Amino acid sequence: MNRQLIAYRKTLNMSQTDMAKAIGMCLTSYNLKENGKSDFTQSEMRSILNVLKKHNPNVTIDEIFFSQSVNVMITA
Repeated sequence: MNRQLIAYRKTLNMSQTDMAKAIGMCLTSYNLKENGKSDFTQSEMRSILNVLKKHNPNVTIDEIFFSQSVNVMITA
C-alpha cells in the first residue's frame, strides 16, 4: 500500500476514480496499484507526479514512490 500517494490524493480531495481518470487508467488497475497488489510503471509514476505537482510543486517522485525505509543487514 502506498500511504504517501494515498495521503497526497486525499489532501487534494481526489478519489481513486478521479486520479485514475487524471492519468488515463481504469479504476480497477489504479486500485490494485495504489494498494500494492501491482506495480506502477515509470510512465504512470510520472503522470501521477504531474497531477500532484499542479497543487504542490515541491513534491518529488522519490517522496511518493520510494520513501520506504530500507533495512540493511551487514554481516562480518
